[in-house]
Amino acid sequence: MKWAGWWLLFCLNPIAQGAPLSLAAPVEYIPLLRPFYEEWFGKARVDFTFIPCTSARCKKLLDSDSTIDGDIARIKGFEQTHPHMIPVGTAIGEVTIYAQSKQDTSWPPASQERVGCLRGIQWCNRYLDSRRIVWFNDEKQGLALLQRGRTDWVIRLLPTNQSPLAAPWKRVSDIEVYLYLKKSRQADIAALVQSQQQLIASGRWQQMQERYFSALLTPVR
Repeated sequence: MKWAGWWLLFCLNPIAQGAPLSLAAPVEYIPLLRPFYEEWFGKARVDFTFIPCTSARCKKLLDSDSTIDGDIARIKGFEQTHPHMIPVGTAIGEVTIYAQSKQDTSWPPASQERVGCLRGIQWCNRYLDSRRIVWFNDEKQGLALLQRGRTDWVIRLLPTNQSPLAAPWKRVSDIEVYLYLKKSRQADIAALVQSQQQLIASGRWQQMQERYFSALLTPVR
């Protein structure tokens, strides 16, 4: 009976849902967000595994692969086209998108204009013509491309809570990035929201966000 009791307790453990959550993970975000997710999920005692993919491939996996439980970084509103998904708790990041043009023209760019984007900015994939995007690895490289005429615009992002950029930068959009999970993963969602609230209350969540933004904005060597 003692063994039966231990077995029952194990089976009723709300954090044990079988296999780890399979999360579609755009490859450029994996090194940036792995420490963030390890701390968040570790506190919630929820196991996960990243499934590397391009941003477009990740989206297809969410549509077609029933084994995929969520996506590690999607812009708020993703649930409008994927109603079986839900944003989990509070945003993992809130950022402001800025744009600068060589000719100081108004946003948005003309159809033939090329736009330089920092590698990893999902907003560019979502809102710009992929044929007109020129990817760069850090701000210095992006500005050099603009000055040399390789691009007509350059995109930059900053955490929303930082002081806004002055002209010639133009404020384009404010976005929130979330972890998205299937609505069916209610126990995992509840555990993650609870751990998130604890991290926010302790001030640790903000530190995790700052570490993420620092990694995102650090030049790639």
